[in-house]
Amino acid sequence: MAEGWRDESERFEEAAEEISRSLWTPRRPKENRQLGEEVLEEAYNHLSTTFDPVYGGFGPAPKFPLPHMSRGGIWDHVGFGFARYSTDRQRTPIRKGLRGSSTSGHRGRSRQSSAGNSVAALILQRLTHLTGDTGLADLAQRQLDAFAAEVARYPAGHTYFLLAVQWALGPVSEVVVAGSRGDGETRRMLSLLQERYLPQAAVLFHPPGDDGREIEELAPFLREQMAIEGRATAFVCHAYACQAPVHTVEALAESLTGLSSGR
Repeated sequence: MAEGWRDESERFEEAAEEISRSLWTPRRPKENRQLGEEVLEEAYNHLSTTFDPVYGGFGPAPKFPLPHMSRGGIWDHVGFGFARYSTDRQRTPIRKGLRGSSTSGHRGRSRQSSAGNSVAALILQRLTHLTGDTGLADLAQRQLDAFAAEVARYPAGHTYFLLAVQWALGPVSEVVVAGSRGDGETRRMLSLLQERYLPQAAVLFHPPGDDGREIEELAPFLREQMAIEGRATAFVCHAYACQAPVHTVEALAESLTGLSSGR
């Protein structure tokens, strides 16, 4: 950054002015579009074309594909935790050294971000629960162990870390909505779940057909939780014990009692 400013300061100033103009210019949507199924499908189609099947994540660097990052230099194999970010497609890391200078490789203890690692630990816990891959849970536990002392000094400033600990301690819940995307009751159930705070629940949508089978490859337990007789069906499970499936949004709301508090 210092070399860039010294050699190309005018380009930096132009970029800063452009960013400032963009921030101060009111943004209005080109058209009045509701956030419905069509918009979500368009977003999905766009993201699917940029997925990197070799190294994970979307598009070129910088990116943060879990769990691929743990297999490369961006994972601290000595002190544990993830470094700041990868500088190329193959996960070559830039690390913040003890004095704040940029260093590559293992030159001393890296200063990884406790905030970023807290989010990663929570995601890894969720992925473990969905996929059954216990190796991801081991990574998450190493992150929690690595930053526990830092968090203990000021717990209120590390809410995501505490969420990850809460998830690790369990028990956790699963809420699955199975049904057609276009079904009205299915949409109402999904809307209800978007409005609820469910800190220790994995929420999944299980559509029929090829899309559903792709999700089943990632979360095998969904093979047993499908729409019953073609009707929208919700499954609420807590500590691996499932309630009877329900078919209305009102019944789903009743089944969620107690989950919002994380109990």
